[in-house]
Amino acid sequence: KHQRGFVLFKRKGGNARHHSLYSLRKMLQCLSVSSDACGIRPKISQSRSGGIEAAAHSQLYGMWLLCLCLPRKTRFGRHKSAGKKLGSVRRKSMSQELLRSSSPHIHDDHLTRKDMLHVLIACIPALIAAVILFGLKSLQVVGLCVLFCVLTELLYCLLLRRPVYTGDLSAAVTGVLLGMNLPVSVSLYACLIGSIAAILVAKQLFGGIGQNFVNPALFGRAVMLLCFPKEMTAWSGGNSFVGLKSSATPLEFLSESANLSDLPSVKELFFGFRCGCIGETCILAIILGGLYLIFAKVISPIIPLTFLGSAAVLTCFLSPAPLRELMSGGLFFGAVFMATDYTTSPTSGWGKAVFGIGCGILTVIIRHFASSVEGVSYAILFMNLTVPYIERYIRPKPFGIGTKAVKTQ
Repeated sequence: KHQRGFVLFKRKGGNARHHSLYSLRKMLQCLSVSSDACGIRPKISQSRSGGIEAAAHSQLYGMWLLCLCLPRKTRFGRHKSAGKKLGSVRRKSMSQELLRSSSPHIHDDHLTRKDMLHVLIACIPALIAAVILFGLKSLQVVGLCVLFCVLTELLYCLLLRRPVYTGDLSAAVTGVLLGMNLPVSVSLYACLIGSIAAILVAKQLFGGIGQNFVNPALFGRAVMLLCFPKEMTAWSGGNSFVGLKSSATPLEFLSESANLSDLPSVKELFFGFRCGCIGETCILAIILGGLYLIFAKVISPIIPLTFLGSAAVLTCFLSPAPLRELMSGGLFFGAVFMATDYTTSPTSGWGKAVFGIGCGILTVIIRHFASSVEGVSYAILFMNLTVPYIERYIRPKPFGIGTKAVKTQ
């Protein structure tokens, strides 16, 4: 059942012994402790100083057959590990090109396009809620951001004669997330500037997908906040049958120490009956999308839970209406869709927990002690810069370290 390849030892007249390459450390311990454990006889020769016993422990053990299953290319260009049957591998590998590249060599069906497609599917509930709350204008904003992001990446790759990777849907996901972080009344040229900043500056200039140091969608939104502050803070009402009117957001009411009776109720905040960005208003839709990503194993629940948990604990001490403040702004949307980006978040479990706690604390601090009433975007961008240091100082334990040595009778 091993798909990572294996080493096959066989002695003359005996059965073959398989050892997975993943447990290579234990295989070496097994060879150094006892030859009978692996079924291999040592080469014993006379030594000048220690005699036969010293030479037996200093020589390498002989093997009759060493079979390495090498990765190869399929006709679709994807890497594929060796099959389970050696006979089929030997027949097929003769006519196919072996891989000559650096590690990792073993690849599976966990493709970038598949993950991006899952993210797009998870955004559908929030988009449906945005259409109900704000009308078809919300789809127009999101569609323009997707179009500008894809065209920017395509033109950049064509002009610099680089491989075009728009088919992996990463640019489309960036456009969708950027559009859902904007108000419904934003202008066309503002969407163009934000999309160019997200794809060209934050992503392509640093090497493309997997090389960006900050979240491209949040970087584009930050650029738009600096270039178009009035448009980015102008909240218009929604559909007439919903009853939304142009007004301040709940966070702006709280920052001005207004009467709590002017705030929307918890039920209204949960279903999105308030002013705000396109994708951040309906908490129910965001939770549905987050659960889909978790069950599809696209994201880990560590970052969203630590993000929301740390923000909830600190908000209870600083806010007169902690529950309403937590359900206001882009806290839920940022914790589920923005902070869980693969490239700009840690890989280890403890690193993700530290990253999520830092995002939650910074969000509350910016909300209460800075001039901006919303701190989710800036908190995530700041923590994106600390990811290399988190990865350096919070490392997972390597395989085989800390385990007891192999004991043989």
